[in-house]
Amino acid sequence: MSDISELFDRCVAMHKAGEHAVAAQGYAAILRADPNHADAWHLSGLLAHQAGRSSDAVDYLNRAIELNSLNSEYFSNLAAIQMTRGHWPSALEAANQAVQVAPNSGVAWFQKGRAYAKLSQSDAAMEALLAARERQFNPAAVLEEIGMVRQAVGDLTGSVLAIEESLQHKSVQPSLWLALSRMVSTRKYSFSEAQLSQMHRALAGNLSVKDKSRTSFALAAHFDSIGDHEAAFSQIQSGNKFTELHLHGRGITYDSTVRTKRIDDLIDVFSEEFINSLEPVTPSQRPIVVVGMPRSGTSLIEQILASHPDVAAGGEMPYWTQAIDRRLGRSDLPQKISLITTEWRKSTADEYTAALCQISPEAARVVDKLPDNSLFVGFIATAFPNATIVHCCRDPRDTCLSCYSQLFDEDQLQLATGNLHSLAQRYKDYDRLMQHWHKVLPGRIVDVRYEQLVENPETQVRRLLDHCQLPWFDGCLNFHQRGNDMRNTAVRTASVVQVRQPMYKTSRSRWMRYESALQPLTESLKDCIARYEASLNADDASQSNGS
Repeated sequence: MSDISELFDRCVAMHKAGEHAVAAQGYAAILRADPNHADAWHLSGLLAHQAGRSSDAVDYLNRAIELNSLNSEYFSNLAAIQMTRGHWPSALEAANQAVQVAPNSGVAWFQKGRAYAKLSQSDAAMEALLAARERQFNPAAVLEEIGMVRQAVGDLTGSVLAIEESLQHKSVQPSLWLALSRMVSTRKYSFSEAQLSQMHRALAGNLSVKDKSRTSFALAAHFDSIGDHEAAFSQIQSGNKFTELHLHGRGITYDSTVRTKRIDDLIDVFSEEFINSLEPVTPSQRPIVVVGMPRSGTSLIEQILASHPDVAAGGEMPYWTQAIDRRLGRSDLPQKISLITTEWRKSTADEYTAALCQISPEAARVVDKLPDNSLFVGFIATAFPNATIVHCCRDPRDTCLSCYSQLFDEDQLQLATGNLHSLAQRYKDYDRLMQHWHKVLPGRIVDVRYEQLVENPETQVRRLLDHCQLPWFDGCLNFHQRGNDMRNTAVRTASVVQVRQPMYKTSRSRWMRYESALQPLTESLKDCIARYEASLNADDASQSNGS
């Protein structure tokens, strides 16, 4: 056993030194000699996660836990990995076990706070994070998370105070520069000259490509705010390139043809004839499903609706993505059409209804705001004939510029939107799919155009509430004034700061500031742009005549 101990110590040293391939070989050798070596399973899991194999990492850590269920560190790291996978409930379960095993562990409470925050349970998140701080866990990290929680509930002053205090403990934190840049974009914060100098120095230094990306996007927000659009676009391009390098380094790539084929399959399968053959499976009218491109106003619509006393915000629910992927996968849908049975559709709808009830048992309506649910409109509309489906629309150029300027958390989305060519293809695929849904589901989808909403909020909000069969409520126009202690106020999307402001018009036609740089994308989208402008003009004329 002494030989194994010596080998393990050498592997840990190699692991810490960044010699991951050598360390992985060593851990594997240890596990061949001793399959019950819990620490080797644990560290093999961390290496797998660092290599982009997070699913394997979960398996390895679960094996370590089977062998030693009294090691809080195993549970804490499992929680952290599950959070990177977007498995928030599993992350919270692991964090709770970490706290149960070691109640005085600061890192266990920290991971518990992070998991609660991801689940938008802000009060519980703050309680856990403060417990981590009391136990002397990394103050910079704890204050960063507190700042993010306060930002999510709209306490922007508290968020800035926590973030700036965190930066006092650790001055170079690109993730916090990025968080502050969201407030820079809405003119609620300005970087100091000292901060800007520090960002430029860090960018020229030895930051990881991931942190260089964050820093570039933060600087882009600064340059945009002072009107230096050439410098802003240069930083946006750099940020996207750094992110691409980071993700490619982890073996993560994006192929736009895969999504295009998926859209083709959905249009092929969900013909008007097939739509008409599907029986409604539930009369529930609780869902309000908000779809659209990212950055098209979906978070704004959710917050407007959730300001109504009869409505709760469900956030970005991955339910339909997970349910349909489990049943049908992501490819070859025409060959799997027989799997779309009435029994499966009913059980899926029942589980979805239960999930909405968990969000708020009392609310008559619950908003499910996941832009990519545009893929599943055919499934949702036919299962829930009384559900409301809201389609957020925005000028293609503004939508795409906003996507290109944003560092998304979701890897595939970031790769799709961080390249102007793939972004244009993404938009065209989305556009033709929504045209198809309008054709085969006439009258089922209400389009809310961002430009009309910010130009005439009351008219458009009244129209939206009427479509949702909700009575008028003045508070829907003052959605940004919702108290921090109100239910379902947490926002964890890229629009976390924007939706805490009154509606403003400054984002309309923002693309014109970057017209020259966007020329290749504009040319690719010329048909989509012409169609959108025509529909916007037609809507304006129709609503003007109606009034």
